[in-house]
Amino acid sequence: DVTGTNTNTVPAPPQNTIKILVCGDSITQGAEGDFTWRYRLWEWFRSNQFTSLSIDHLSPALEYVGPYNGTLPSSIGPTNLDTATLATWGTYAPQVDPAFSPGGGSSHFAVYGRPAWLVVDALQQQVATYQPDLVILHLGFNDFAWWTLHANDLLESMQKLVFMARLGRRDVKLFIADVSHRLLVLGREDIPGTTDEYNAMLAIKVREWSTPESPVTIVKVSEDYDCHVEACPAGADGLHPNALGDFQIARAYTRVLHEQFLFGTGPLEVP
Repeated sequence: DVTGTNTNTVPAPPQNTIKILVCGDSITQGAEGDFTWRYRLWEWFRSNQFTSLSIDHLSPALEYVGPYNGTLPSSIGPTNLDTATLATWGTYAPQVDPAFSPGGGSSHFAVYGRPAWLVVDALQQQVATYQPDLVILHLGFNDFAWWTLHANDLLESMQKLVFMARLGRRDVKLFIADVSHRLLVLGREDIPGTTDEYNAMLAIKVREWSTPESPVTIVKVSEDYDCHVEACPAGADGLHPNALGDFQIARAYTRVLHEQFLFGTGPLEVP
């Protein structure tokens, strides 16, 4: 049932649990030994006492859903990565809460090297299967960097992703992250301008795509993540987040969750 009304195969979540499907690329999946921003967001929910399952608790607990659980394993690594390979069995930093990993709390739909256009055909089935309340779309850099697509191309892919998510569940909520900058790459001076053009258009288009039943919200990760053309102190390699970057990206999501949806006592504080 692509309308999201059939719950025979997927149990309905407790009323006070928010199910989130995070759809992304390497910035979201993370590499072996990383904490990931997904974990920092998960911690924020727990620190705001969203883990109670009592029926009178008004604040939701976070349940990540999706087909994968792990990071990119070090045996694969980004240098010998085939984008068709689903390398998702890597572990996290040893300090992560066991309830997150290996305890099953780390589910996601993020794969190293994935462009947005490659996810379009798969998203409907993922949403239909897991019935998330919220889909996070954190994609786009690879469309520009590896496929040399234009801002309009990525915008079209995002619109299709919104449509496909709604085929899986008609009342699904969506967060779309803007595209963060990276350190300037010689020979690819086009990327910063394309990124800025896309982000400006996305801020307008999300209002057109949003409906009362299925709202679409932009998350301006680029305003919190301290990674830019000139310098990237929050990045491990000029693009992917380091430990600080994980906190900053998670903060961008918590700002929206708190300021627009009244979750938590305040946005995540970056240490």
